[in-house]
Amino acid sequence: MWLEGLNGVKWLLLLAFVLALVAPIFNGGFNVSAKAAAPKLSKLNPLNGLKRMFGTQALMGLLRNLLKFFAIAIVLSLVLWERRDELIASARFALEPMVNTGASIALLVFTLVSIAVAAISFLDVPYQKWSYLRRLRMTKQEVRDEMKDIEGRPEVKQQIRRKQRERSRARMMDNVKEADVIIVNPTEFAVALRHDEMSNGAPVVLAKGRGEIARAIKERGETAGVPRIEAPALARALYYTTDLDDMIPEGLYRPVAAVLAYVYRMSALAPDLTRPEFEAPDVPPEFRFDENGQSELARGGRA
Repeated sequence: MWLEGLNGVKWLLLLAFVLALVAPIFNGGFNVSAKAAAPKLSKLNPLNGLKRMFGTQALMGLLRNLLKFFAIAIVLSLVLWERRDELIASARFALEPMVNTGASIALLVFTLVSIAVAAISFLDVPYQKWSYLRRLRMTKQEVRDEMKDIEGRPEVKQQIRRKQRERSRARMMDNVKEADVIIVNPTEFAVALRHDEMSNGAPVVLAKGRGEIARAIKERGETAGVPRIEAPALARALYYTTDLDDMIPEGLYRPVAAVLAYVYRMSALAPDLTRPEFEAPDVPPEFRFDENGQSELARGGRA
């Protein structure tokens, strides 16, 4: 007898099984985790239960559950009322016809209820995702506070600046090998220039520094075979007026052109020929600086 009853509802059970497998796919895929099944003592805490009973989230959950309940109740009431005569008549049938009638009504109820619940889920699932992401998202004030807490620490700021300087210096030193000439004040300043003859642009400062950095530039240039020219006033003028990767100012075109012309002439000479002595070009008065970057024109001095 129980086999006959099972046979009558087999399609209903099969449909429920298929829906149980397919439904998670529309909600982000399968996610099997033993952690969710592990017992948690915190779930037995009545205070946590009270917190979940009150609040906006609990109210929205109650409204969703009531909506589902009324949808199912309405579907059940309509189907049972529509098939009331058939249900009453099936009480006088034999077992098999009665089971088949009950199974067909149950399948109809299940189908209509599933449609109703699915329609509600199309609204409920996006809301659930939106609500979950909203709870995870930090407010603008929280982001500002966190950034202030991280970046506001003096040691963190100092470390960030130090790493930025290290990266900038490493990149600058790597560019020295691409320079056409390094103009130096023998003891203090060094500026590496590159001039692209294929373009109409002015020479560009690839690297510059003083003290320890100037010595490192000269060593890197010597290793790469970059010509080095001593022109103290011009080295100071380039150091104090031009930033890295910028073209030199127009007022320094003539003295820099003189340096490049000398370098190109020397590179064309045979190694065994005597090289003429280089004469440092004149630097316009407004581009003359002392060791500390003070304009010598403003002080009435000369380089």
